[in-house]
Amino acid sequence: MQAVGVLGLAALLAALLVAEARIMGEVSVQEKMRMDADLSEFSIRLASSTYANSTLMLRPVTVFAPINMAFQQFPRSDKDESLVLYHITNQPMKLESLTQPIVYSQMEGSPPLWITHRRDMLNNEDVFVNNAKIDKKDSDYSGKNSKGHLQVLHKIDEVLQPVRLKPGATSDMLYNPNAMQLISQSGDFDLDTHTIRSFAEAVSRRKVDIFNKEGRYTFFVPVDSSYKHFEAVDKTVIEGHVIPGHVLFTAPTPNEKPYATVSFSEQMQVTISFTTDHKKRKTIVKSNTVIGDEKHPSGVVMAEVIKANIPVRNGVVHLIDRPLMVIDATVQEFVESFKDREDGPLYEFQKVLTNKVDSGFLRGLGEMKNFTLFAPSNEAWKNPAALAALNNRTLLNEVIRLHIVDQRLPLEHIKLKTHSLHHQVRHHQQGHRHHPHQLFQVRSMSDPKNLYFNVMVSGSNHTLTVEGGGVNATVIQPDIAATNGIIHIIDRVLGIASHTVKEKLATDPSMLKTYHLGETEFNDRLKDNNTRFTYFVPRDVAWHTAEIKYPSAIKKLFMSKFKYHAHQILERHLVVASTAYTMMDIKRMTHSGPVTLHTVRDKLELQLQEKANGYYLKWQNEEILVHRADVECTNGIIHVLDGVFLKESDIRVTAGVSGVMLSSSLQLFVTILAPFLFKWVLG
Repeated sequence: MQAVGVLGLAALLAALLVAEARIMGEVSVQEKMRMDADLSEFSIRLASSTYANSTLMLRPVTVFAPINMAFQQFPRSDKDESLVLYHITNQPMKLESLTQPIVYSQMEGSPPLWITHRRDMLNNEDVFVNNAKIDKKDSDYSGKNSKGHLQVLHKIDEVLQPVRLKPGATSDMLYNPNAMQLISQSGDFDLDTHTIRSFAEAVSRRKVDIFNKEGRYTFFVPVDSSYKHFEAVDKTVIEGHVIPGHVLFTAPTPNEKPYATVSFSEQMQVTISFTTDHKKRKTIVKSNTVIGDEKHPSGVVMAEVIKANIPVRNGVVHLIDRPLMVIDATVQEFVESFKDREDGPLYEFQKVLTNKVDSGFLRGLGEMKNFTLFAPSNEAWKNPAALAALNNRTLLNEVIRLHIVDQRLPLEHIKLKTHSLHHQVRHHQQGHRHHPHQLFQVRSMSDPKNLYFNVMVSGSNHTLTVEGGGVNATVIQPDIAATNGIIHIIDRVLGIASHTVKEKLATDPSMLKTYHLGETEFNDRLKDNNTRFTYFVPRDVAWHTAEIKYPSAIKKLFMSKFKYHAHQILERHLVVASTAYTMMDIKRMTHSGPVTLHTVRDKLELQLQEKANGYYLKWQNEEILVHRADVECTNGIIHVLDGVFLKESDIRVTAGVSGVMLSSSLQLFVTILAPFLFKWVLG
């Protein structure tokens, strides 16, 4: 009976509020919500709150009203009056007034609501309150209550969830806790089934006071079940779980943007970034120890947010499934951790290593020391060529070995090596000496195949690509640290060809000149999957070098009227046989001396030499560097060269054709036009 009386009083107050607003000739905020079918769920909850109704009747307020769809993700709880009050502030604020990072709710203890502004790629601004996005097109409604106080209504797409006390917790001090109070008295709060006592004990034992400071922070707290090596959580690690100066809820925070943690100085640099899949409502956070020390090695550690967006007085807390910065798993253990997580980034790769390759292969990743694994993502294994390879265990064993390098290769190391090679090129170019640009390359465990690296720079963004066996992949997550190595997640499976020779030429930016020279008839033969090609392809730099030596002749080769001669030169670079020749095949064939390969046009007499910086082909007293060997295609192999198989006779023929064409034109002119000129002069 008492509950019915309270509900009746609340309904009476609501009716009085609406009636008085109508008498004043305007629709109040509460009436506006009752009239909006998309706010019916929130209106029902509001109507059951006596305090909320009296607040609307007597005070100027702003109401952040969740749409009905928002409540589908939220458990129904009609008895929790504090939930409604958390959606009401103590002053009217239109969107243009939401400029400060914090406003205060009408809930007991006045816990804050955090305001975030975010601009999209089109420079349109979105406004968020905690993790909820304000519907700017259907917000900013203002009206006055019976006291003449201005009130504002905003629609939001998510229910605002305050810190909730467990039933039986009575401390008044806990209605608006800061992060320290939350973790130290976590037993009084509703954190679902999670406990965080271990981390709280570490904070207390290490005397870390950042959780108690006022201001704006983002805190990451590992749950108790995540600890394997509790002693590794020292003061530096704890401070590496805190981002100062930012209150980062998952929805408005941009993906992959690094934020400096408290553990960021000249000696130690640790950042944290978010990756949120908004459709799956799943967030991964990554700590990146860019500069570490003996106790805190560099590398990336990934953790999943298992309870997000807990608002506290000094920011927001996210519960995560493992400590950040702590590197306590081998490569094997990291891969195996996705065994029962289909949405994990290496779930498919884990299945391949467990079921499709030789037994013991995965175990070997736990026993190896100081190596790098390039692990294909789940999406990479959906490629038809990759799917077909799953039924060929022998091929798959070699393919997986191609993804392993017997040394640690963090992104920074590859960037430095690539930059050093680029610098050497510029130095030699400035000295007017030809020095072909070399990609940074290392030998894979699929001996003798190399992996080739390049770093593409666009502003402040650095994109790492790796090519192996003719497949070029982009590193989508670098530098995942393990106790015995480094893992880079890539978007393609290396070594499983999916392009014909023609398709590879057309899509590789370093071979476009050769592709252009072969258009169209010559290139068309290279798409035949019933033929095996070995194609020695001069890369673009090689043609540029040849043009410096023979400027007129090379320029003419790229003219359409000299297509026949261009194709003749390309035919010297193309071997058609029952099998395609790898660089290792050519090495074996030249063990006792030069080998003669029959090309489409004539013969190539080659001698292979292996030097510190790669393979060289000796031809016609020239040594030509093999820039990239064994680029595998579905119908053959490409070897990318830093030179052209070009003879002096090719140059003379090209020049001679030009002269012949000119002489022919003059003869035609004299034969046809001379009589007319003679007649005109005499006339």
